[in-house]
Amino acid sequence: MSGNEKKILGVMSACHSVNHLFFESLGPLLPFIIPAFNLNYTQAGKLGFTYYLVYGIFNFPSGHWADRYGRKRMIFLFLLISSVATLLMALSNSFWQLLIFCGLAGLGGGLYHASGTSLVSDVFPIQRRGFALGIHGSGGALGILLTFILGGGIASLFGWRAALVVLSIIGFALAIGFKLIIGFEDQTMVVEHHEKYALSANSKYLSLIKVLLVFFLIYGMVMVIFKGAYRWIPIYLKETFHLSATKAIIFCIILPLIGVFSNSLMGRFCDQYGRQKSLILVFWVLSICFFFLFLEIRFFLIPLLIILGFFLNSFAPITNAYTADLIPPVLRGKAFGLIFTFSICISSFSPYVMGKISDQTSMSMSILFLSISSLIAGFISLINPKRRW
Repeated sequence: MSGNEKKILGVMSACHSVNHLFFESLGPLLPFIIPAFNLNYTQAGKLGFTYYLVYGIFNFPSGHWADRYGRKRMIFLFLLISSVATLLMALSNSFWQLLIFCGLAGLGGGLYHASGTSLVSDVFPIQRRGFALGIHGSGGALGILLTFILGGGIASLFGWRAALVVLSIIGFALAIGFKLIIGFEDQTMVVEHHEKYALSANSKYLSLIKVLLVFFLIYGMVMVIFKGAYRWIPIYLKETFHLSATKAIIFCIILPLIGVFSNSLMGRFCDQYGRQKSLILVFWVLSICFFFLFLEIRFFLIPLLIILGFFLNSFAPITNAYTADLIPPVLRGKAFGLIFTFSICISSFSPYVMGKISDQTSMSMSILFLSISSLIAGFISLINPKRRW
């Protein structure tokens, strides 16, 4: 990699890390927030629903703005707004205040993914795009890991409010670093000439429509599974396996810890063996993992979480590279924005639905819901919008 590629990939991986640091903070903090506000599981699910819905809605406009006004400006706004909103969440005195500030945090977070993923995709050619997006994805997994370690650890020692304050400080610090290292001027290296399958200008809009129809389904299932798992497994382990909130969080640290490594590995894997085959493999292995978790086999829990963490965190390089390969650079912001808006809005229902299932049946049935969803997603992934490798 060139020096410019390394700089952009390093900073963008850090930004992706902070995005997930905010995005996944409710997971390890809900076991502390629920008793603090005396919430039921449905109310707890509403917090995630609000965050994800607003997050998803703002992905498309942010992708459009990124194509028009620059990726870097959107990324800086994400850092600033998300940090302010997280700080306000820490100051909440009621459930409704917390709900409103979750929505503001979702707005800030929704400014990142379309811009960040497009910027990395623009810089790297198709032959190395999966690996680059894998490193970028590892940044996201590292953010989730830090959320569990910092957020969960600080919440255990000093309370959930202190945890959110620390997370907001990290966001403000990165915003300053981003301004000093990267700046706001977009000087994107478009690598279309490196791509064997470059699209012509006349076919780009038709290609966009074809890709979107398939990837709305694929990304929707990805986000339902990913967000449902990270939001509900900490509570599931606490209630079903009778663990303390702290122990449940410690067990869940396995998931993002493995993800730090699995993203880059699966990025290389999909570069070599194909995006579609890799995606089908991930979905069907996850279906088996969730089913074994549903069976509540205690002695197999740690190995199961290791396998689950590996494949649960393998989506980003595969799906993002799969999409970027089919979309010309000039439309990537809009395309990723549309896809992320649709998929994240759909996934915002996942914590709420799993809360309803848990309240009306059992928490184990909510995990079975994830297993069935993964199985169905594997069959959906058999649809190939256009073979390009």
